Amino acid sequence: MGSQKAWQTVAQEICDEMGSCLHYATPEQKALAREYGCWWKFPAETRKDGFGFCYDLAAVALQALIDEGCEEARLLFVRWGDWGFAANSGHFVCVFETEAGYHLIDNGVLKGPFPTFDCLLETAGRGHRVECYRWFTFEQIPFHTSYVSMRMF
Repeated sequence: MGSQKAWQTVAQEICDEMGSCLHYATPEQKALAREYGCWWKFPAETRKDGFGFCYDLAAVALQALIDEGCEEARLLFVRWGDWGFAANSGHFVCVFETEAGYHLIDNGVLKGPFPTFDCLLETAGRGHRVECYRWFTFEQIPFHTSYVSMRMF
């Protein structure tokens, strides 16, 4: 499988599955995460809980793409604020590339293709001016790192 249409189809199937069984953390779940400590969950933990933050959901999407054979998929972290302390100051998405450009899975929603890296950054940054970015392979994900410790990114 390497064609644009094939990977887009696989990615859409992953997003459809994520949409049926996973959701972004609700206000109540966010409050509990703050109270008991919030850390980057393994994909199996996110699937069991049924919810996650952007980094949790991006890791689920990345693992699913890799399981389907898309070895070049990566996580992209973008930062525009005081990440690790301030809310809404950065974001994680899962990215893969086809002949048509970059595609991203953003909290279970497939977006793209984006013809340039700048277009990808703009979308991943959700309209914010991205100050920096970082790529992660699945093996580089620091699972069980606390949100506050994620400031190191």
